[in-house]
Amino acid sequence: MTPLALCPTPTAIGRAAFSDDLIAAHLDDLASRQQLDGGWPITWEAPGPGAAIEWRGRMTLEALLCLRAYGRI
Repeated sequence: MTPLALCPTPTAIGRAAFSDDLIAAHLDDLASRQQLDGGWPITWEAPGPGAAIEWRGRMTLEALLCLRAYGRI
């Protein structure tokens, strides 16, 4: 669990619990994990190739929405 998982937007109820510097560091890390094809990897062993593709799409969407909410894209 990361601060961005708990507060994917600046208006999330728990956002005040985390410093601006901590959120910025996690946003930097999130942006750095983008892969060459534009997507974000999953961080667990998927039960199969189809599930890996579906979850990777979900992770990519969540990353992009979070980065947009914080004004990074």
